[in-house]
Amino acid sequence: METSANSIPNQAETHWYPLRAFRLKFSEGNSFPAHVEKFNRLSNSRLGTFAPTIVQIASRLGKLKRCTRPLACNYVFLRSTENELRAFIKMFPIYSPLYSLIKDMRAVISIPDRDMNNFIRLAEAYSNELPCYSPSEIDLVKGDKVKIIGGQFSGIVGILQSQKGKNGGRVSVNVANLLAAETLEIAPDYIQILQFAPHSKRIYDALDAFLPRLQKVHEQVKLSGNLTQENRAVLLYFINRYGAVKITEPKIRAKHHILLLAAVALILPAPHDSGSDNNSSFIQKIYAELAEQLPALLDTITNKATLSKLLPLLPPSLLPSNPY
Repeated sequence: METSANSIPNQAETHWYPLRAFRLKFSEGNSFPAHVEKFNRLSNSRLGTFAPTIVQIASRLGKLKRCTRPLACNYVFLRSTENELRAFIKMFPIYSPLYSLIKDMRAVISIPDRDMNNFIRLAEAYSNELPCYSPSEIDLVKGDKVKIIGGQFSGIVGILQSQKGKNGGRVSVNVANLLAAETLEIAPDYIQILQFAPHSKRIYDALDAFLPRLQKVHEQVKLSGNLTQENRAVLLYFINRYGAVKITEPKIRAKHHILLLAAVALILPAPHDSGSDNNSSFIQKIYAELAEQLPALLDTITNKATLSKLLPLLPPSLLPSNPY
């Protein structure tokens, strides 16, 4: 999660600002939305708000009653300029902005629209049941950085926090290092890995598991001359899920790129239909970029046994005259 704490913001620009709310008791006339509405009316402003709540059962005087409580602990979110923010806090001092130090100056923390919109989308999807935690309660460092590429949360970037089965799971979106909101369970097909967790060895397992599948698909295409829908799905799953992952180790990155190039090369000649591979420009872009890098990739892999498995999967037109 990024905040705009890397530079001093323009005080006339509109941003989302997280605020701490002190001693705020929820009632019809004494709530964050009510305070903002009053400020807008008196100052002729158009401040935006986001203060999700949750309905819980609480015991009062021995009786169970429903009560509304803030979902995000004691945090609320205000969309305004910094000048409007200061005027709002002056009118309602029970709210306090968050600060960071920039070049020895204290600056108000704001939240990028993309991250805030993701959080709002999650809240709307869950209505009043959005799981919400403090970052101290869940570890945002160990998970993979992923992007959701389909379904109701498409486009959201976050940290994979838990897994369902082998590859699915819940994605956690961190909001200004204050909160972490989880999506519903997401199918594996909807998750694209952007970066594996630090010190994770799962990229090795993913590449090793895909190699025999790719060899099988390659052999079937070689014999029949056709790419079946089933085999195309195998290739697209690898491309969509692992195509954008960042790998720092040179030899593993070279192996990943060569497998990706081989998978893309099998898809390109196939006629397109109404399936999920109609993103031909995306496929062609990957092919062009990796084909240009191929000589350097092959030089990086010094293990002849590994090369003997990878080279037969590549189009002969791309191979150097003496690849070994």
